[in-house]
Amino acid sequence: SIQSALQAVKLYSSMRDSLAIQPQLQKLGLSDNEASIFMTLLDKPKNPIEVSRLTGIARSNVYRIADAMRERGLIHEQTTSDGRVLAAAEPAALELLVIEHEQAAAQQRSQFEQILPILTEMTNQKTDFSIQTYRGIGGLKQMLWNELKYKEILIFSAGSLNSGTGKQWAEKYRSEIIERNIVQRAIENIEDNIQTLTEQSSYKNHFIPRYLPREVLNIKSEIAIHGDSISIYNSWTHQLQLGAEINNPFLAELMRQMFEHYWLLAEEKAN
Repeated sequence: SIQSALQAVKLYSSMRDSLAIQPQLQKLGLSDNEASIFMTLLDKPKNPIEVSRLTGIARSNVYRIADAMRERGLIHEQTTSDGRVLAAAEPAALELLVIEHEQAAAQQRSQFEQILPILTEMTNQKTDFSIQTYRGIGGLKQMLWNELKYKEILIFSAGSLNSGTGKQWAEKYRSEIIERNIVQRAIENIEDNIQTLTEQSSYKNHFIPRYLPREVLNIKSEIAIHGDSISIYNSWTHQLQLGAEINNPFLAELMRQMFEHYWLLAEEKAN
């Protein structure tokens, strides 16, 4: 009949709306079964048997889930002549779930702020020797960017940065050197004119090179000393682009002494 058809359409529409809203309830913190029970009870109270039939949840599970939802204030229990009946709380009661999440987030934030200094201190107490490896041009660029944390960088230079990273990125890197007022001292085998490598005239105040012939020191890989770390780059033009950061204060100090020795030697030869 037409009346039956209208009822069927109304039921279908209600089911469709329930399916659309249920995932939103789950985002608020309800489980799949809890969301199904809540939506089933919204129109009118029902006994657990009806809830089980409409949701497909086993009756024993309906009782257990309903008890948990009642404790959270999401449903109410009524006793009628037909026995135990379950009813959904007012939809506004769902705000309790939001409040729970906010309180939990506040507790997590407080806990994080308490343990962060402790974890940071533990990190600083790690071994004095560690190695981090990098691969590809992206990895090498990350290594170069890591060097910018230090005010002085000592470099055994194996070639122009332009050839390794491309001039556009190299110019961005040089801009950071200037902006952060970093000084780079470099020992090179090639007497490059810095003005032919960059369009930034002030970079010459931050990059100070000295020349040594290959028979004195043959530099085949780029090595940079900064802080307690050493960065080793495979040749910029090498097909296999690999790099490594070695963190060790004793090794860094040894490499710094070697650099200063050759730095003075380059000055003597220049004179």
